[in-house]
Amino acid sequence: MKAQLFPLALFFFFVSCITPKFYHQRVNNIPTKSPNFEVLVYLLGDQIPEKPYFEIVDFYMAEKGRLSKSAILKKLEFEAIKEGVDAVIDVEYWNRKEPTVNALTVFIDLIDEDGETTYINTHFTHIRGIGIKYLENIDYVHELPEFEYMYLIDAETGFPTPCFKIEYALTGQEHKVYPEAESAMDIYRKYFQFYSDYHLLHQREGWTYVKKDNKVTRRMMINEEGLTLKRCIPEYDKDGKMIALTIFHAGTGTKETERVIYHFDEKGRKFGRTVLTHEKVKVYEQYVFDGEMLTGRKIKINIPGGAGYFLNSSILYYDTDYLRMYYEEEYAAMQLEISKE
Repeated sequence: MKAQLFPLALFFFFVSCITPKFYHQRVNNIPTKSPNFEVLVYLLGDQIPEKPYFEIVDFYMAEKGRLSKSAILKKLEFEAIKEGVDAVIDVEYWNRKEPTVNALTVFIDLIDEDGETTYINTHFTHIRGIGIKYLENIDYVHELPEFEYMYLIDAETGFPTPCFKIEYALTGQEHKVYPEAESAMDIYRKYFQFYSDYHLLHQREGWTYVKKDNKVTRRMMINEEGLTLKRCIPEYDKDGKMIALTIFHAGTGTKETERVIYHFDEKGRKFGRTVLTHEKVKVYEQYVFDGEMLTGRKIKINIPGGAGYFLNSSILYYDTDYLRMYYEEEYAAMQLEISKE
């Protein structure tokens, strides 16, 4: 019996090697650009430069072992570079022993078969800090879409009719949808809502991920009970460029897999994608550029046994001074009120 348990112990060991990671907690929807290799780290109580900044992300890490101060700062700097922030402030850290279960203790429990869980005391170094971005370094707001207007195109006349408008947050997340009619909202829900690149590749809330060789190999969307609802498996070419994405569902009633295929031109620029839904619908998207700026999409939706849809979109971008005005009018006053509490 005990010999039969050995493969199971090996399974637990390998599972422990691919434990998904959680994203650092974003506290602001201002996007950052990575990598930034000039990150400064300030301990709690240190004086930081007096210039406008936004708090972007709360860092929290629990690393095994007793890390030295230099190792802690290096670890935090590495995470900050990945997040694209300019500095990390209010940094604090502490060491303590905590009871843990690892592959060895799982193996021991399987051998003992006494119904009790074996724990070992492990040293952990806990690290906290706040990643910030200086206002003067956020010079790319004009590159971020604010609204996308979708138009239904008549197949015979080519005449466009307003369908719905998408309002985007600075991160690229869809903030609000303004439909012209309930039928337009139905089109959005079926073919757009859960197929955006932001949702599948970049959304943090409710998602974990596994990384290997600096590439994400799996993203999982989980519910409040910790059950996986969706898995996204990227595919890369020999140059490390993501060329496709396979979507698996669990616990949602959707059994069929879905797939997103990205299309590139001879220069390697992404010019479109194809979405294959679980209902066998094919959504073809072609991107429209003005120079290097994405100005819209041409979309064809093929529905098995149905007429399908043709849509065109037009994209408007944030004003260059949007964040400066927001900081001067709202953010600075809000932070002052928080500091008084």
